[in-house]
Amino acid sequence: MSPSSKRTVYYTFGNHKHWVDMVWNWGEFVLPASVRDMLLLMDETGAKGNVNFDVVGYEQLALTDPEAFALLKNMIRDGRAEIVGASYGQPYGLFCGGEANVRQLAMGVLVCEKLFGVRPVAWWEEEFDFFPQLPQILRRCGFEYGCLFFQWTWHTPHVPIERVSRARWRGLDGSEILVAPKTDLCLHQWPEDFEQGLRHEAVEQMEDPLIIQWLELLPTPDWMCRAELIAPRMKEIAAQPEFDIRWVTLSEFLSQAKGDEPVLEYTLDDVFHGMSIGKNGDLVRYLSKQAENQLLSAESFALASGMLGRPYAQWDVYPEWELRQAWRNLLLAQHHDVDECEGLCGDTGKLYYHDSLELSSMVLERNLKHIAGRVSNEPDVVVFNPLGWAQSGVAIATVPADSVKPSIVDDTGRAVPVQVVAAGDEAATICFPAQDIPSIGYRAYRFTQDSHSAAARVNVVESEDAVQLSNAHVIVHVNRRTGVISSLRSSVSGAEFVREDAPLNTLHIPFGERVYRSQDGVRSVCVEHHGAVLASVQVEGELGGVARFCSRVRLNALSDTVEVRTHLRFLQRPEPSMMRSLQTEIAAQLERTEIWHDHPFAVTPIRAEGVYRKKYPTGDWMTSPQFFEEVTNPFTGLNFIFLTNGERGLQYIHGGNQGFLRDGDIVRNILFMYDAWDEDNWVREVELRYGYRAWDYAPSRDALLREAIAFNRPPMAVYRDTQGEAQLPASMSFLQVEGDVVLSAFYREGEWCVLRAFEVNGKSTEARFTFYGAVEKAERVNMLLREPTPLPIEGSTVNVSFKPHEIVTVRLLLEKARKQYRPLDDYRSVWVETTTKAHRGYWVAGRAG
Repeated sequence: MSPSSKRTVYYTFGNHKHWVDMVWNWGEFVLPASVRDMLLLMDETGAKGNVNFDVVGYEQLALTDPEAFALLKNMIRDGRAEIVGASYGQPYGLFCGGEANVRQLAMGVLVCEKLFGVRPVAWWEEEFDFFPQLPQILRRCGFEYGCLFFQWTWHTPHVPIERVSRARWRGLDGSEILVAPKTDLCLHQWPEDFEQGLRHEAVEQMEDPLIIQWLELLPTPDWMCRAELIAPRMKEIAAQPEFDIRWVTLSEFLSQAKGDEPVLEYTLDDVFHGMSIGKNGDLVRYLSKQAENQLLSAESFALASGMLGRPYAQWDVYPEWELRQAWRNLLLAQHHDVDECEGLCGDTGKLYYHDSLELSSMVLERNLKHIAGRVSNEPDVVVFNPLGWAQSGVAIATVPADSVKPSIVDDTGRAVPVQVVAAGDEAATICFPAQDIPSIGYRAYRFTQDSHSAAARVNVVESEDAVQLSNAHVIVHVNRRTGVISSLRSSVSGAEFVREDAPLNTLHIPFGERVYRSQDGVRSVCVEHHGAVLASVQVEGELGGVARFCSRVRLNALSDTVEVRTHLRFLQRPEPSMMRSLQTEIAAQLERTEIWHDHPFAVTPIRAEGVYRKKYPTGDWMTSPQFFEEVTNPFTGLNFIFLTNGERGLQYIHGGNQGFLRDGDIVRNILFMYDAWDEDNWVREVELRYGYRAWDYAPSRDALLREAIAFNRPPMAVYRDTQGEAQLPASMSFLQVEGDVVLSAFYREGEWCVLRAFEVNGKSTEARFTFYGAVEKAERVNMLLREPTPLPIEGSTVNVSFKPHEIVTVRLLLEKARKQYRPLDDYRSVWVETTTKAHRGYWVAGRAG
């Protein structure tokens, strides 16, 4: 065979390893050994490859084994390997908030630049990392190339198979990134796979066939993917005379694109994450959401607090290290192995979640108290709103028991009732309706003996058949016999949203030959709280011999949303698989049902019509035979789903249970599943939180998203027990947002203040951002805070244009946010005089000499 008749085939591989989990369980040798094994494979075969470590792993490698780090750095410098992925903590991005996804990539890229001296340009993660807004984020973090092949490991992701080796992945906003799509030439890490790929018919069908292989190189007999196994087989096959194997890195191959590549516009109906979502009550997802939300609040109010000048709430104008470390802890806790391999390392990952929560909690509490201490007219309680729009809700505060009075009044003179939730000898926990709290701002309240308005209150009516909770927005019935929500009606229109055949707040779980339902196991239904501000009904019962449950159906004076908090205690381990999980049904009394859901930075419709295979082990996860289940019509909702007929609808909001299954016009939320991959590690008790919001009309997408975000980020109340210089009014906003955009973050980076917001309705729009004090400079930047474009300024206001689905980052110099330096040189004499006198003997044994 002549050389010209050889079939040219390109080959690249990704070497996937991580500090999270692997080093935690195996020890510090993992990353250095993987680097050396990767170098051995390339030396033996001549192959080029891509390294996919979590970026926290690169940091640790540079510290613990500088020699191995130098080898890796040289491989990258010489073009033999390139960094791909470059997220700080390798998350399943679909399950994380939009802002966390930005920080994962921005922090990862910036750390790589510092360590390696190069900016990563190719994105490729070994575990499933997909959502429709990701191309936009990648482009604005400097990525030019990508790959859509995710390996099967403990999870079984599905991505469409294409017949081309290069394509343009187009995101929701129109951003494009050149990618290697998943094809029949995408191989897993076994040496046996290489020959199968080379002999596949796709090699002849593709114009530039590219074999892509994931490897997880580690030279130990306790691991299956090692250079000593792969290199001999790779050399033998590559030497076959009919093939011309060309070794490339991912970006080398993609950079040869001709410009006529097809466009891929995947939605979440086209893919399946393949994860055991719902396992252990989604505990890690609850922690992830709580930690991210609290961090965002801490950032915003630390920035606002610094605008008040000295004295600061902490040593400096902004607690930079505390917040950055809290983000680091959160980002590495969001690692796919903390989620996927919860039985191996999830408990360690949860420690990082808790560390992040503790750090941000300290920052948040300190700065809220600092701001409250500056408010004029000596209020008792200051209620803060962490969101980018005005918010009303029930404020909960802990105050001295002897300070409580029957009413509390705001700065407008509006008096509202105070309800004591819990009382002790010294402290009491109270709640009260807090209305119109300004965005990124606060409203102050004083206790009063004056009578309060009855406009905002919740009512309870008990009958033999049901307990009725109602306010000005909604009327809900809890059935006394079954414990379900049998009716949910609008107080305004009277429209009923509950179907008789599909009541809300039901629980069911298949076990053996039976399906156990909460309606059949209810032991008691009783009123728990009954006050003007907050009322709740407690439902207790059993799901056969599998679990016990206690649900609290709650309604407050201001809310459109009926909240449910369910405690589950398992008596025996559920059966493995998603389809045999503990679920709750969601349905609405509508003529037809469409489903909308949210995912990072977006709200879109979802059909949820796929059937996918998902695998599990039958015993030991490394050695036992595996079995498959068919997962029917799965989909996700980051914060909510919305059932609608286009004219009105029912919104289901949750605190972390993101997995759903569609069965016709009924949707089932997976509340708890046991994952066989975790073997004997499973959680026996969980606390879940979700809610139902009835809409009399068809809300905009941003309205749905705001409602869901507010459910998980309610107003925060602080008892004002410290007094500073009274300089602030009784109510104010540090940042006002006008326009149909959603604020994502407001924080500080060095001298710059950073604002990020996004458009969710799919329409071009203008937004106005008004700040506390004058704006000195404003620039639109990318997500690395680079490539500035000036923005027009009108005093304290900046106008920003948004394209449909666009995520915009703005950096600003704000007059009031400038750090105030103390004239310490003027006080040097204090130290000099004291020290001089001490040395000269003016003070001896604690008295003047």
